[in-house]
Amino acid sequence: MDLNLSPRQASILQAIVRHYVATAEPVGSKVLVREYDIDASPATVRNTMGRLEKVGLLYQPHTSAGRIPSDSGYRVYVDRYLSLADQGAIAAERLLSDRLSIHSGAAHGTAHLDILLKGAAQILAELSGCIALVTVPQASLGKVHQISLLPMEPGKIMALLVTHTYESHSMLVNLSAPTKNTPNNTNKHNPKQTQTTKTQKQT
Repeated sequence: MDLNLSPRQASILQAIVRHYVATAEPVGSKVLVREYDIDASPATVRNTMGRLEKVGLLYQPHTSAGRIPSDSGYRVYVDRYLSLADQGAIAAERLLSDRLSIHSGAAHGTAHLDILLKGAAQILAELSGCIALVTVPQASLGKVHQISLLPMEPGKIMALLVTHTYESHSMLVNLSAPTKNTPNNTNKHNPKQTQTTKTQKQT
């Protein structure tokens, strides 16, 4: 995400991410000023949080609550501000990348979401020593990314549908045998029939 954040916006975003990761509770401007040494008034911090919300880095669960990071906010935090100077963290990142590549290859070169998420959960559990749970967002409306028809055996094909979130759905379809008498044959123009009709009209 190409965003030019000011030093104040960056420090507030980092503080909100750290607070939410530690407490799982929305954070308000007064808490940020008091606990994270933000060099600004609560009103100024509130305005900055509003700007971060407008660009999609934060959101407010409900009107009277503080802010929490969005998926984009986490991504900016990880890409720009999370330090990986520790050798253990660098090794963990390399292991995660290698293992996900293996799981991606196991999905026959396609981004099979179920396999990738299962692999990511296993890796996170191994690295953290905790239970890892990975879920996907449940969208009310989905967009079709790709549809493939794969021949399986005579009279059967596999219909594979991939959504824009890379969820895959498959179904085995039985093909019925083609009939000999098609609508095109029954409606075909018959010149003899036309000639007979004209003869009857003349008599």
